[in-house]
Amino acid sequence: KPRPFCCGCCGSKVPFWACCTGYCFVVYMIIGVAIFFIQHYLFFPGWMLSDNAPIRLPENVEVFEFKATRSDGKLLSGIVENATQVGLRVVSFGGNAMEMYGTAEMCSRRFVPAFWKLAPKKFRDCPCPVSAGCSNKVCGTSCYATSYRGYPPNYGWTSSRTVTADLLDLVDNALQDAPGGRVLVMAWSLGTAASLQLAAANPDRIAGMLLLAPFASVGVETRAAIKNMAGMLGLAAVFPWLWIFYLDPWDSVAAMRSLPTDIPVAVASPSMDELIPPWQHRAVFAASQSTCRAFLEVPHAGHASIDKMLQAVTDPMLRTLDHAASSCSTGEW
Repeated sequence: KPRPFCCGCCGSKVPFWACCTGYCFVVYMIIGVAIFFIQHYLFFPGWMLSDNAPIRLPENVEVFEFKATRSDGKLLSGIVENATQVGLRVVSFGGNAMEMYGTAEMCSRRFVPAFWKLAPKKFRDCPCPVSAGCSNKVCGTSCYATSYRGYPPNYGWTSSRTVTADLLDLVDNALQDAPGGRVLVMAWSLGTAASLQLAAANPDRIAGMLLLAPFASVGVETRAAIKNMAGMLGLAAVFPWLWIFYLDPWDSVAAMRSLPTDIPVAVASPSMDELIPPWQHRAVFAASQSTCRAFLEVPHAGHASIDKMLQAVTDPMLRTLDHAASSCSTGEW
């Protein structure tokens, strides 16, 4: 005959069903905590990156410190190329396996030459949008970058709140001699989510955005990754814990939707992206309300094909411009 009670405490007896419910809840929460940390450290693998800076930085590149005034007040490290130039400021955001040195190189070596070759009308008319007294001569370009929290040399917990606050402080540093100025944003992969959170928090400081392979949100991308690796069975196995993936959403779609219509937006979508399905690129782009936006499909390009995506921005032969979705050409952008 089964016992009606399975445990007791201080003379009281707990019903069998209550014991089983309690045990199951404890196991559920333990598994949930494990899933949370596994997802976090796979999405933000800063702990895997080396803290070693390049042995010798180029003469026009320097590391600087800025204060995280909007969060915990710590001193953070950033990197800038051509700091002495008075002209266009570009802030670059790298992927989840990049620290600031790789991000700065992506900006200065790859993006800036492509940007000036493109010569967007917005900047051709006024190539110094961050300067109060903008002249018509071509100005120099400075590239700013930093490591996300949890990435060397900026240690801490990676979250959308702290990263957004830190990036706002980085933009303040970039524009400290140009009150009321704006920065141009170039971002790839995880950096697109960070840049959109930044733009949503302070749109008045954004001159334009070029997003390479953006994702819709951390939750959506995690579900897509699980389905890609383990199929529907794997997704079903973690179904009871799906809510965990949305605790820190990094919602790029909502952030894009909140931006003013006067911020130009261009999205480059690699057609063979093996990490972020191209439908997510399009979902982020579709949320834009900008009066000048362009969606560039890049054939035969994978997620890490940064050079190919930037070449496609400047060379019409290497891309397919979705005229139905775009409201202006990249030349106008």
